[in-house]
Amino acid sequence: MNTGVIALLVAVVGVAGTLLAPITTAWVGSRARRQEFELQQRADQATRRLEEAQQNLERRRDTYVALNSSARLYRMLMMEDLHALRKGAAPDANGDTDAARVEFQNTYAQAGDVSAADLNVVVVVPAAVREGGRCGRGDAGHRRSCHILPSCAVVSV
Repeated sequence: MNTGVIALLVAVVGVAGTLLAPITTAWVGSRARRQEFELQQRADQATRRLEEAQQNLERRRDTYVALNSSARLYRMLMMEDLHALRKGAAPDANGDTDAARVEFQNTYAQAGDVSAADLNVVVVVPAAVREGGRCGRGDAGHRRSCHILPSCAVVSV
């Protein structure tokens, strides 16, 4: 090749490099900004997921505390009624047990709404009610079993 062609090729490459340099710089800069933006989005999503998990945990804890408190109160009032029945007195003259039962049912329903998969709720109230009912009817054969009541609620989160 002669020197004229080589000079022309060098000039074309030089001009092409000069023209493509700003385009290449802009492309590399936009790519870096895009990667930075994606990284920021991932960090924001991780922060949001962490906050949601903390809120969910707090909501589950609050539900657990409310359910446990209402179950304890309901069991205590049922035991008082049971002891009153065993003594021959009339149980629950002011309706506290019924109010506690309604509160327990409401908190139990809320616990189911929180997340049935996340909150494992096992409640043993029917046996206590059945025992209390036997004593309330005055069944002589079941009077000895009236003092045996299972715990009202076992809740695990």
